[in-house]
Amino acid sequence: MRSDSFFRGVFLLYCVEAGLFLLIAPWLPAWNRAAAFLPFGSAQDLLLNTWVRSAISSFGLMHLVWGLHDVDLFFRRHATPRLENPETAGHQ
Repeated sequence: MRSDSFFRGVFLLYCVEAGLFLLIAPWLPAWNRAAAFLPFGSAQDLLLNTWVRSAISSFGLMHLVWGLHDVDLFFRRHATPRLENPETAGHQ
């Protein structure tokens, strides 16, 4: 396996995991409990604000779209046949 394919796979895995976490986590009850342990009331209010939760979820959605875009690029690059020597391709 080539190293660029390996790193592309690792990046895809990161995008999916981070995207799903950031998309779902702000709306779980665990998010409310974690915010309750913050020492500052303003930080609690900020993390429990619907607009902030939506922004975090949107960032997660961007990660998922980015990952899908990379998968699309990967398959498009590997679906097209590669020529051995572009100079001799038309002379066969």
